Amino acid sequence: MDRHVFISYRRSDGVFVDELIAALNGYTCWRDTTGIAGGQVWREEIIRAIEAAYAMILVVSPDTEQSKEVYAEYFYALGREVPVIPLLISDGKLPFGLENINARLWYEDKPRAVKELRGDLDRYRAQAASLKPASDKEIYLAALKMGENL
Repeated sequence: MDRHVFISYRRSDGVFVDELIAALNGYTCWRDTTGIAGGQVWREEIIRAIEAAYAMILVVSPDTEQSKEVYAEYFYALGREVPVIPLLISDGKLPFGLENINARLWYEDKPRAVKELRGDLDRYRAQAASLKPASDKEIYLAALKMGENL
């Protein structure tokens, strides 16, 4: 799997994610609806995708707090030292554990947020170590652990 930006979001924010990915033209973005093929174990594919990410954009909306999966994804990313960039699409607070993380404010100024995101992603892509793929066993165990924590 190639290095990419992992997009973490609530399914109800899917239309926004389409717009975000279009705004990030030129960056390889991974999202569940296009990154997981039929017949694959979705939680294992999410772990693989986070492992291959040089950054995660966490789409934050009022619905974010309702998703245990989103929490599991960004906590896993933080534990693996994948930079998490919160992107607020409406006025609100950051999710638990991200209160001190600098967020980008799409809802206030979309062009500025896109410019800032591009700068963030360029920095993290340049700093990313060469990809050391996890073994299938490590992926499987991480997926089990993620499921237990929900």
